[in-house]
Amino acid sequence: MGDTIVSIPSIQFFRETFPDATFTLMSDKLSGKKYVLAREVFQDTPFFNNYIYYSKTGDGRFRLKQKIEMLALAPRLMKQRFDAVIYLAPSLRTQKQVVRDQRFFKFVGVKNLWGFQ
Repeated sequence: MGDTIVSIPSIQFFRETFPDATFTLMSDKLSGKKYVLAREVFQDTPFFNNYIYYSKTGDGRFRLKQKIEMLALAPRLMKQRFDAVIYLAPSLRTQKQVVRDQRFFKFVGVKNLWGFQ
């Protein structure tokens, strides 16, 4: 939940900068774990219009099952035709993970990728 709370000023900035945009939060959901989901934090706020979740294991590894789920998610994201991704991933992401995520969003057709430095 800490990463979610820390992201609020950035989310608020983008929401104010693009007031007419539709915002979708894509967030992980740890399999078998009970914790506060980002949607639960933001459900009564004007920040997001939609929510998309993907499964993740608790050990931080990107296992085969997750890769298959992400590939299954790709057509859904392509269909949405997102204009941009604002990448507010946890600071503990490795460079390899950031590059992987950037490639994924390019693959699904997102042209504007912000926050992947």
